[in-house]
Amino acid sequence: MSTDRGGPDRSVRTAGADGGWLAWASAGCPLSADGFGDAACVSVRADHALVIVIDGLGHGALAEHAAEEALESFSSLDPTTAQVSSVMNALHERLRPTRGAAILLGIIDAADGVAEFMSIGNIEASIWQAGIKSRRIPSVGGTIGYMMSQPELFRVRIRPGDVLVAGTDGMRSAFLGVPPAAQPADRFARALLADWARTSDDALCLVVRLLETQ
Repeated sequence: MSTDRGGPDRSVRTAGADGGWLAWASAGCPLSADGFGDAACVSVRADHALVIVIDGLGHGALAEHAAEEALESFSSLDPTTAQVSSVMNALHERLRPTRGAAILLGIIDAADGVAEFMSIGNIEASIWQAGIKSRRIPSVGGTIGYMMSQPELFRVRIRPGDVLVAGTDGMRSAFLGVPPAAQPADRFARALLADWARTSDDALCLVVRLLETQ
């Protein structure tokens, strides 16, 4: 299926990196040319990675502004020392002047084989383990920057070969049921976007694959 979702205003935007012990990719497309309120990023340092998926409330320029504020705050963090709950609280304060956002935040510690996540709002995510077992990451209602619920910390053992898949509410929920197989992160992210993105909202999906290392 084509990733062109109806003309130049629906063009696909991608990001990602591949190397070391982790590969990640995001693929998304805005509802219109007015702005793109969905964003994702993975910051890697040594054997730690910090993961974020953002869905600015609504769409257009104001949603994009909220996402940009969250990304700017995220970019200053050190994955080796960041704590999920503290970062989420800091994002909540940073986004107060904006319309707010749904956010999934995670820290992956490859050395200890552990990942921790918190999710507030309409971000859906799961972790595929051994390519066949999917564990859903819980999310609670709320909007970062406006009204933040107290989410539980989701902690899971991880190992090479595991794949994190996450998406904003512009993705139909069935995307979480698609096994990642062995395809590269960027190809899988684009395929999910092409097959499962709604045409009524900004849409974005993120794929993070833990790699085998020598």
